Amino acid sequence: MFQFSSSSQRRRAYQCLKCYHRMDKVYIEAKYRVYNHFLKEHMSLDQAPYYCRLCLFRCFKREELEKHVHSFRRHALVLQEKNIPDSPEFLVSNQSPYLITDRDVAVLSAEEGKRHWLSISKKPDILSQAIQSVLPDLSPVSNWPLSPFLQQSSPAQPSRLTPLQTLQPQPITYVNLSECIGPLQQLINVIGTSTNSPTPAPNQLTLTSLPPSHTP
Repeated sequence: MFQFSSSSQRRRAYQCLKCYHRMDKVYIEAKYRVYNHFLKEHMSLDQAPYYCRLCLFRCFKREELEKHVHSFRRHALVLQEKNIPDSPEFLVSNQSPYLITDRDVAVLSAEEGKRHWLSISKKPDILSQAIQSVLPDLSPVSNWPLSPFLQQSSPAQPSRLTPLQTLQPQPITYVNLSECIGPLQQLINVIGTSTNSPTPAPNQLTLTSLPPSHTP
């Protein structure tokens, strides 16, 4: 009944006159969008060319009505809520639907349509602006300032290595364990004295002299 050619009508702008006269709103879009808007917002169910009695789906084509049984989630939900089987009787083809005329939808002139599409293309990206206002500047990590806590407590940060730089091998330090026995034994004695602990029993672990380690 209603045929829309998206390729030929894509750049023509249409306006919903119901919104303009009754609601003081401006709705301008491509033809198929304005017609779908008018069908859902300004037409009752029994005025639609095709509709479903069960889920109140409405459309302009019979193919869309038959397809909605499987693609429109509300249809399946209503069947589940009512616990009833699906039936072709829910699908209605209106023999006297409401016909959308130029009193309902107006086509803008070529110049007006051009200005409309141009104004839309120049609108700022609200989503991008909102993200930029919330998220920090995504600069390289090396340029991020330290938090006040890290600035006070952490040592100076080493410089980042460039791809051409390599790590220099560090000398290995060997520890002579025999040199640690004396200080550790003194520490144990101090702890034992401060806690008034008795002399360690023979089965308690005590530090003994170790043979000197051989360093390479």
